[in-house]
Amino acid sequence: MKRISIKNSDLRVLKPKYIFQRARYGFCERDAVFIQRWFCQIMPEMLEYMADNLLSYPGCLEQEYLEQHKEALGVPSYLALITRGRYKELREKVADEVSAQWQQILRRMAHLFRESFDGTLPDEEKTDGENDFEKLQQYEENCAKEAFELFSKWFFNLWCW
Repeated sequence: MKRISIKNSDLRVLKPKYIFQRARYGFCERDAVFIQRWFCQIMPEMLEYMADNLLSYPGCLEQEYLEQHKEALGVPSYLALITRGRYKELREKVADEVSAQWQQILRRMAHLFRESFDGTLPDEEKTDGENDFEKLQQYEENCAKEAFELFSKWFFNLWCW
């Protein structure tokens, strides 16, 4: 299990009052006041944990993969692959491919949530001009928008780990 580092600036979140509130309610008043920060710190960690401890993936991803590659794979249909025993090796290959694709989606969401609250521009976006703050705001907004679009699309499949 991956350890989460605690910075000196974050030690105030370990106050007994906050610990008690989190144990009792699942969140504390500080989390509620800084919900954006809390969400953008916690959600990437959860998504990374899911990606690292993956046990499954959404069936719709597998079905989509098979529809896109059925000619190359030589499988007549998704149903044939999941029901007939003769496709066992191919089923394992497809499972590995789809599992990697699901990990990539989870990691992309985690990355975008981190970037949406990071406070720094990627090197390729930086300029020496005065509009870096505006670029940063736009970059973080774009990251948040894409992260929530992915989150919304895959929300009901986030149990697949």
